[in-house]
Amino acid sequence: MLRDLLRAAAEARTVAIEGRVREVVAAYLESYQSNDIDGRVALFAADGTFEDPVGSEPMRGHEAIRAFWEAGAAAFRIEMALDRLYVSGREAAFNATATLHDKAGDKARIRIIETMCLNDDGWIASLRAYFDVGSID
Repeated sequence: MLRDLLRAAAEARTVAIEGRVREVVAAYLESYQSNDIDGRVALFAADGTFEDPVGSEPMRGHEAIRAFWEAGAAAFRIEMALDRLYVSGREAAFNATATLHDKAGDKARIRIIETMCLNDDGWIASLRAYFDVGSID
């Protein structure tokens, strides 16, 4: 009986946490469709990090993350389409296709994998983007 109660409580917590992760991933991807940099930055914890691409120096905090996306927005518009999402606890890994459109009307597609970890308050603590030259069409 106690074991069943403990399992039920753990499952309920897992469902709530994983639901929040799914919400944050959906909002993150939607922010690209609507070109909402402020909304995207607001998904991060104040000390959250973003590493794009993995292996580069991570950006830390809202100001640095915003500057990165504002520089990109000056050069091109990005659309993101989710291909597959995997959620485990407060972490997610997802495949997506980013379509970049430049001011001249040219476009390129990049197949990416991103990993995201939320903090205890449900905000992005870290986001890492993986891609390589072979993923660019």
